[in-house]
Amino acid sequence: MTVDKGQTSGQTTTVFDELKPGDRIEVEHGMVLDSDDELTKTTGTVLRTEHSPSADQNDYQSGDMILMELPNGDLAVVTIGESTIVKRV
Repeated sequence: MTVDKGQTSGQTTTVFDELKPGDRIEVEHGMVLDSDDELTKTTGTVLRTEHSPSADQNDYQSGDMILMELPNGDLAVVTIGESTIVKRV
């Protein structure tokens, strides 16, 4: 899993298995759109995590997921991918 990358931007990233409900986190996703690299950040509170030990990194229908509540009260599901970084805030 790519969530545990050690030091990133001066902050320690979080190991997925250490997340628990109530943790405040920031999730960074790297994406390529129209041949441009894009970085998106989402901040919220962990409601639950789901772990799929047999997840294939190329299969976007399965994998480790985080259900989180955004600051405005909306819910978001984050699927952990190759370029995902999760930090406690």
